[in-house]
Amino acid sequence: MRKLYFIFFMLFLAFAACTVEAASLNLGTWQTTGSQVWRTSFPTAIDQSQKDGASELRYPLNGRYLNATYEKQVTADRALRIELGVMGAIKPGMGSDADWDYSRSLEPWWYGEFQSGGKSRFAAIDWVKKTGAQAETFIGYAYHRNDFRMTQGLYYWEDYQRREPPRVLADLNSTYAIAYQGPRLGWRFHSILSPKIAVIAALSFSPLAYVHGQGWWNLRDLTFEHNGPGHMLDTAIGIHYAFSPDASAAFGYRFQRFGLFRGWENTDAAISWDAATYTQKGWYLTSEMKF
Repeated sequence: MRKLYFIFFMLFLAFAACTVEAASLNLGTWQTTGSQVWRTSFPTAIDQSQKDGASELRYPLNGRYLNATYEKQVTADRALRIELGVMGAIKPGMGSDADWDYSRSLEPWWYGEFQSGGKSRFAAIDWVKKTGAQAETFIGYAYHRNDFRMTQGLYYWEDYQRREPPRVLADLNSTYAIAYQGPRLGWRFHSILSPKIAVIAALSFSPLAYVHGQGWWNLRDLTFEHNGPGHMLDTAIGIHYAFSPDASAAFGYRFQRFGLFRGWENTDAAISWDAATYTQKGWYLTSEMKF
């Protein structure tokens, strides 16, 4: 991840030094609520072709991103845009861990909850082409990573038996990180309502992304990895207000949803990675300066 940010930074310096028509810097916040969920399936019997077992983990993903977007005009109708977003601390919340053996019962085999926290960040670089006075298309590359830490575990169900009180996992200190990345295509629209007010909308989609997860279960000293192809959707709509030709602000709503087609786990060829769904949504507020 550090190498990726270094590449983005060097590109920023290179284009900032160019003699071009104009540039803009956008700074803001995005207050979000959402979740990260992943699920695997596996055989529980000697017959390895029958995957009647499943495991699913859920992590709350609520907090605030600090966002920065730099855009540099390269020609009259072409520009380079770089966006970075950082959530330094995901708001603490309760996550869950559930296992099933559908050959025996539809009820949970094991079920527990844990205190979840961590951090999240994303980056994107796009080559922008204006297609009219109020519209543009872009092609680029996007990267998004979530890091979670699991502590203070409580197990409510063990081998189909409900525990009263729940079993406390005081030594739980496990981690899981997941990253989505890939090329994307996008579109932005700017509809002027008055000399100062406009409606803005954006949509980008990665039809084929690479998804990678890596976990460490400290109580079992188990390290594992997930890999597979996926997709990414990022969309937003808002109101743009111009204080002057060089200063403006925007307020709106942004929604992201990433998913997995089908992947695998490195610990056992019989384990398939069936889902890795990330959802993030919320209101954003930004300010923009042109220079």
